[in-house]
Amino acid sequence: MSLYTIVRIHPADSTLQPSEEFIKELLEFFGVSKIEFATGNADSHPDDDEEDEDLFFLEGVTLEESFRAMRNSNAAVMHLGLPFEGFLRAFAHSISESIPPEIAGDFVPWVTGITLGNWYSRDYNTDEVLAHGNFCIKKSGNGCPPNMAVYLNRFNTNPELQKIITFLELQTGYKWETSIQLT
Repeated sequence: MSLYTIVRIHPADSTLQPSEEFIKELLEFFGVSKIEFATGNADSHPDDDEEDEDLFFLEGVTLEESFRAMRNSNAAVMHLGLPFEGFLRAFAHSISESIPPEIAGDFVPWVTGITLGNWYSRDYNTDEVLAHGNFCIKKSGNGCPPNMAVYLNRFNTNPELQKIITFLELQTGYKWETSIQLT
């Protein structure tokens, strides 16, 4: 079994519902014009074993096409996969450079995505909900840091992350934080 770790950047207020305009501004900040898109009616709760026949995936689409598809499907959750290029590639490189191997272990969060809709971050051992909300930016990848709290503390000092959080707080007026989850 391979471990997978997700670091989420999310508003401290779990009720934030970002507008389409905000998502466009965020993607512009990241330098992204084409995305991968998946949506469906299943919520992100891991205890929901029902398969959702309405789940579907589109590749290389614009944000406008993604929102149109989401509205047409009446989906509850939309996942945007962002390309590994430009600012996001530099961010991943910055993370791997600023967190030494003894803290990172075999984990390098190079995958970036956005979740619009219900999501949960749970403790791997206890299933306790650590964080939840309606919107988050995810940095993820295979592997697991030896100590997730130490890793998250170091991750939070990354200058590229600070640029992202400053942008998010200025755009929304909300405080933003991070959480980490092993799956």
